[in-house]
Amino acid sequence: MAINNARTIQVVRRELDPDAVAGQDANPEAAHLAGYVTEHDAIHVVELDAEHRVWQSLDNFAFEFDFFFLGHAYKSSNPRAAHGHEPGPRVTVRVVGILGRRPGPPGGRTKANLLEGQLSALKDALKNEYTKQILRATGVRKASLEQKKTPHYRMPILEQAGGWMRLDKYKGPEIPASEWESLTYTTYSSDPTTYFAPITSATGEIELKGFWEYGKADLDGVWTPNAEKCPSIVKWVESIGARFGRVQLLRMSANTMRECRWGLHLDNNNQGNPENQGWVVRVWLELSDDPSSALVVRPTEFDRKGEVKIALPKYQQAVVDSEFLWHGGHHASDHVRYAVIASVESGPALERWIESQRPS
Repeated sequence: MAINNARTIQVVRRELDPDAVAGQDANPEAAHLAGYVTEHDAIHVVELDAEHRVWQSLDNFAFEFDFFFLGHAYKSSNPRAAHGHEPGPRVTVRVVGILGRRPGPPGGRTKANLLEGQLSALKDALKNEYTKQILRATGVRKASLEQKKTPHYRMPILEQAGGWMRLDKYKGPEIPASEWESLTYTTYSSDPTTYFAPITSATGEIELKGFWEYGKADLDGVWTPNAEKCPSIVKWVESIGARFGRVQLLRMSANTMRECRWGLHLDNNNQGNPENQGWVVRVWLELSDDPSSALVVRPTEFDRKGEVKIALPKYQQAVVDSEFLWHGGHHASDHVRYAVIASVESGPALERWIESQRPS
């Protein structure tokens, strides 16, 4: 598609929300396109303004397609920039997948409708991990968190396992669907497809604010009114026997692997957590029964080879250091999935519970 409107580019950059967690390929082939060059392969160079670091030449692209996917990106210095001739550096973008045009409705489309449709398609196509690598390399979309090593106590058993452990399935009394379907849910504006029902919060209110906003670590959560509606879930949380912070019930619509990989992120579990306390990790309990449900984890953001899909059938339990592992949820069915996610302090109590929940 022709991109010749500076305002359009500003809208695209605004819509690629840096905090969006899609949580996961409209086209299952798209994720593999970058491995080879298609018959439509093309190379385009984007010049970055040295001062503002914006995609100034994005409105000068000379190709016209209704859809395109971005592939590998390469950042290099611009030798002419040193002499003041060009604004470098350069980012070379390989367009590895291009889809043809769609015919418009009878009678044609107005310019406004055409722009709206093209912009929507562009936004969706740009939300892939190859685009994100470009945004990271250019500083347009910086990661909100970075992996870090601190003096907090970390469990050797979890570190030796690579930061995640798939435990045995929950074997307690059946948890009725009414315990999660009747809860009060809320969401973040950046991700309208994923909702959370706070079972605890920093104040006991049904809200998604971080505990640190109240000067607290993500520990010692206070039960919200939702807790009265899910006694079996409350009992499961308490059975862990360790200090816990936020406990939320996740309600997530189906997504694609492209969307999942776009939304891989680190959780902010330890902001405000004193270094003489245990590192806060996440404990997971899957409630719905969906064979496609998985938690996708990576040791680094773009490490496709190191990617692991942790299968999450009904009642699957898992422990994940979600501030160490890049992660995102994925499921491909038409059904909504539900899961409990709890922030829990690393320490002897959690270690004992993990040992008791190891697969037999």
